[in-house]
Amino acid sequence: MQPEPTGDDIKAAYDAVAGRIRDAAEGCCVGRLKATTGPPAAEAPRRLPLVIAISKTKSAACMLAAYHVAGIRVFGENYVQECVDKAPLLPADCRIHFVGHLQSNKVRELIRGCPQLSCIHSIDSVKLATLVNKEVGEVTETQRSRPIGEVLSGAATPSSVPTSSASQRLPVYVQLNTSFETTKSGLNPNDPAALVAICRHIVERCPHLLFSGLMTIGNPDGETAVQDFDCLFHARDTVAAALGVPATSLELSMGMSGDFETAIRHGATVVRIGSAIFGSRAPRRHPPHVSSDAAPAALRSAASPATTAAAATQEAPARPSS
Repeated sequence: MQPEPTGDDIKAAYDAVAGRIRDAAEGCCVGRLKATTGPPAAEAPRRLPLVIAISKTKSAACMLAAYHVAGIRVFGENYVQECVDKAPLLPADCRIHFVGHLQSNKVRELIRGCPQLSCIHSIDSVKLATLVNKEVGEVTETQRSRPIGEVLSGAATPSSVPTSSASQRLPVYVQLNTSFETTKSGLNPNDPAALVAICRHIVERCPHLLFSGLMTIGNPDGETAVQDFDCLFHARDTVAAALGVPATSLELSMGMSGDFETAIRHGATVVRIGSAIFGSRAPRRHPPHVSSDAAPAALRSAASPATTAAAATQEAPARPSS
């Protein structure tokens, strides 16, 4: 079995990723203008993207090492069962983003089994949005370790819902299949009416959800991935215009370990990075976690002030970390 990385390994990899993110962000305006006709440099995203550390197939002990040694607080999970198995072993202040395909029959398990759930990136139908909204609404604040949701930068908010209630709503992204691959989920980007309809449904008919942006998975082919990122960028313009909100108030979740720098140059505000932080993945096994007792005592102790400061930079979208 392939050994998992140590906390020091993860921290070194994360620091290297953070440097690459800063470099890519510096070229964001120029790269964005070269690739598309979209926004003038003065309007291009200036903040560094939020980094989600994709921890699928990694054990809870490995995630604890990332938490305590590297200061990572925002994790991403792809599989519902794995996510809810690991959640009880993780600190309450972790933020878990669900980034995988979400089946309707798994919604209740995810919402009720992961108190740290902070965002779902893979809403791809009105039916799924409605079901997630229903389940979130049925989970009272007393059933969770903290208020639902992690508000990023200015997600779309219906006028009928007070902004002060945003922390009680679960942020969600709508997924597009910009590469038209049959193995991927998501809406057809060539059907803007359907895209606007689901986004409007979330904003107007799902009071327990906070529509926060769009997500895509780029084609592994680097040149084609650029087209995917541009497609999502322009889809955001379409949705923003239909909803009457600034395009920059909606997030663009795109870019992974192999293409996150390209995604950032093309407007990504959220990147999902796994192997570049945790190393290559072994074949999926279940369950992928260990008991909290099996984690080294040093990793279960309180984080140092320096580590806590590093974690704070990850949770704020204006600074890279993860």
